[in-house]
Amino acid sequence: MAISKLFTGHPASVGETYWQHFRFAIRVFFSLMKAAIGCLIHAVFPQLFQTTASTEIRTLYEDIEARTNHAPLVSESSTPSSTYPEPALQGVE
Repeated sequence: MAISKLFTGHPASVGETYWQHFRFAIRVFFSLMKAAIGCLIHAVFPQLFQTTASTEIRTLYEDIEARTNHAPLVSESSTPSSTYPEPALQGVE
């Protein structure tokens, strides 16, 4: 495997260049840091940052879903999902 493939393989699999993927990953990092710091301050002072983490996570989820809908799907397995057995335990609500 070529060294450049280590840096470009995954970004290409989601339809991005290295730098596009880098920018998005950095945005995710800062978004998670904002949520984490908000949670830490909220733990000490419950009246502060009451919705910061949930809002940030919701926005991050929406951004990732929007990217997923535009990125080409690359299957990591050639086994059809129908060949897997049903799970033994299933959650009940």
